[in-house]
Amino acid sequence: DCYGFSAEKSTEAVKFFREYYETKGILENEMYEGMDGVLQKLKEQGKFLMVATSKPEKFAHNILAQHDLEKYFDFIGGSFTDGSRITKIQVLDYVLKTNEIKNPQEVLMIGDTKFDIAGAKHFGLKSLAVTYGYGTEKELLEREPDFVANSPKEILQIIK
Repeated sequence: DCYGFSAEKSTEAVKFFREYYETKGILENEMYEGMDGVLQKLKEQGKFLMVATSKPEKFAHNILAQHDLEKYFDFIGGSFTDGSRITKIQVLDYVLKTNEIKNPQEVLMIGDTKFDIAGAKHFGLKSLAVTYGYGTEKELLEREPDFVANSPKEILQIIK
């Protein structure tokens, strides 16, 4: 959308990005300050934590392991590099069905992009937009999330 690429050009750009990301970019991730403490506290509270990312699933596992965060999650679901299960809706559908979620209204989707908030609404999940990630605060608020957190610490104030 941003660059006006054709479908073919977009596919090529994604291919190049993934080649870089798989070897170098994956090592350039940084954990948000305090996030490990937030995840630890949520697990201590007995929360069932799942990842639903548009990143390829294998990258998600590697990134979480790199920061010693994988241990906090009960399930990690992501996209496939073959072009299947690539949208947030597809990933969320997979994660919810695989985990046999029967009461979506009891699930809170925490996300930093408009796609996370839109995906939550699509499935009837509550949504918490975090403004310190990739999406802009403006695009997040336009999707009307149920909650907003400006830092990892604020997540704990919202989830009680």
